[in-house]
Amino acid sequence: MVAEALDPRIDSARQQLVGVVSDGKRGILGRCQCHDDHDPSLHVWIDDSGNFAWCCLAGCDHTLVGERHGYIARSSENAEYPSTYRPRAGGRTLRIIDKYEYVDERGAWVYTVGRTERDADDNKHFPAWRPDPARPGRVIWGLGKTSRLLYRLDEVARTKPGDSVWIAEGEKDVDALHRAGVVATCNPHGAGKWRQEYSEYLNGRHVIIVADRDEPGRKHAGQVAASLKGKAASVCIVEAAEGKDAADHLAAGYSLEEFVSVERPAPDSAEVNPIRAAFVTAPELAAGEDESVDWVLDDYIAPSSTTQLSGAPKLAGKTTFALCLADAVARGGTFMGRATKKGIVVYLSEQTSKSFKASARGTGVLENPDVHVLLRSRVWGYDWETIISEATAYCHEVGAVLLIVDTLGRWASLMGDAENDAGAALAVMQPLEEAAAAGLAVLVIRHDRKDAGANIVDAGRGSSAYAGAFDQLLSLKRVGGSGHENRRKLCSEGRFEETPRELQIEYAGGTFLDRGTEAGVESAEVRATLLAILPGCEDEARTRDHLLDACGGPAREATLVRVLGTEGDPEKGKPPSGLVGKGLVLRRKGAGAASARAYGYWLAPDAAGCEPLEMSDES
Repeated sequence: MVAEALDPRIDSARQQLVGVVSDGKRGILGRCQCHDDHDPSLHVWIDDSGNFAWCCLAGCDHTLVGERHGYIARSSENAEYPSTYRPRAGGRTLRIIDKYEYVDERGAWVYTVGRTERDADDNKHFPAWRPDPARPGRVIWGLGKTSRLLYRLDEVARTKPGDSVWIAEGEKDVDALHRAGVVATCNPHGAGKWRQEYSEYLNGRHVIIVADRDEPGRKHAGQVAASLKGKAASVCIVEAAEGKDAADHLAAGYSLEEFVSVERPAPDSAEVNPIRAAFVTAPELAAGEDESVDWVLDDYIAPSSTTQLSGAPKLAGKTTFALCLADAVARGGTFMGRATKKGIVVYLSEQTSKSFKASARGTGVLENPDVHVLLRSRVWGYDWETIISEATAYCHEVGAVLLIVDTLGRWASLMGDAENDAGAALAVMQPLEEAAAAGLAVLVIRHDRKDAGANIVDAGRGSSAYAGAFDQLLSLKRVGGSGHENRRKLCSEGRFEETPRELQIEYAGGTFLDRGTEAGVESAEVRATLLAILPGCEDEARTRDHLLDACGGPAREATLVRVLGTEGDPEKGKPPSGLVGKGLVLRRKGAGAASARAYGYWLAPDAAGCEPLEMSDES
């Protein structure tokens, strides 16, 4: 039971603490926010000189405790807090010129978002850091699982229904509005990141939304306004009279009353009722234009989607495929004969530095500065959710277009039966789906099960929930036969109609080449064999059985028949086909070693200059 008639300062501290008990001397004990405190260890009291005093009995830094609980002002110049930031390994260190501290409802520091000077490409960066509970006075880069809060949340939490709250797009604008004398806030990470949960803090408030004067800013303001429907007492949207945002408007000498009102849509408009307005009739849907896909790899990998690439461990060449793809995208070159969207690639590799370099040699990746690599061995101490959250944030910081995870099982630490757990699968996939929802193309590499079979949906090891969570499934399989050690069959299943269901590809010269469909490749190989072994005279004509043995045996009989073809029969409406139909191969019953009822085949004189490796599907 807390002692009665407490000093007002102790009483104020009591209202902000959890698990409060009396110390028996008109002071209190509560849970310290600087470490994972289960038993009250923060002692607050009035000392013999009448001063407000505190200490953490668990040993947390005295200054950090005071700053975290609001007993002393935090200093943005505190030497323990970062003042510089390096966006990438080997890059230039940038000064952090602004720091925006996010606090909870009670004013306790939770994390900070910084703003750097511009880099050599004229880009700003917004790194984030949070307190390290294991090392009081130190910080951890990134947000991890930390709840994303409204900026200046403690001030918003102190408002009451009927009060006014301003919402801007960024922290700089909020601070400018605060200096102008109003309560203001924003969500972290800028436009498009407003969460429905933020609206709960604005129940019954009169909300003024300051939209940035550009398309993303106006769209963001509309999203915020829509989320407040039925919650806020009123909502209006305004824009700066001069400049782009609230900070520009106020810096130009304009007052709060001189923001320009933006006309809101009618109550029954699509913006206010976005779900109902999204319904269309089936004929309207059919008449509309199909949205084109802004491919990262034409026909196969798209932004805002997740793609699984599976294959047999150590044999299929998944890592080589992914590395070649990474290099092609980072260069804006072609891959499998298809165009790529040039951009930075972030590659999460399970390998050590030595094995990664061995795998990447010859692919171009090791010489490509736009491929950013994170090795699993460097972040063993972190869990999957934290790693993928920070990797996604890193992707946005550097402007990546493609995130590759190789392999998912190792990165997510799926041991034993964990990979077969459907619930665990969905939990592992959720941050990847969130990364895709934020606009990234995500390629995830997984191993095939031992009895993978031909069904690509069930090929991946573990629970089928993984396959169900991906937008696109790709499977890489070896192609048998001597001389085809670098050839693979790429199978696909997914939501993109443009993607070929089967394709034969071949690794050559540090990339993969398109060799056509399986049927086309087989036809080309049979055609090349025939043009190489058929004699040039009728006396030496070969039988079909002899040709079949040379072309691979009974499994290729249908292909051999199609490639050889016939002269056709105009009276029956049958056109000429194949090599015979083109006059490149001649045939006659009883020719050469053939019986009187069987055809013997030999090359026509015109076939001598024919390209034997032409890739076509004879029909």
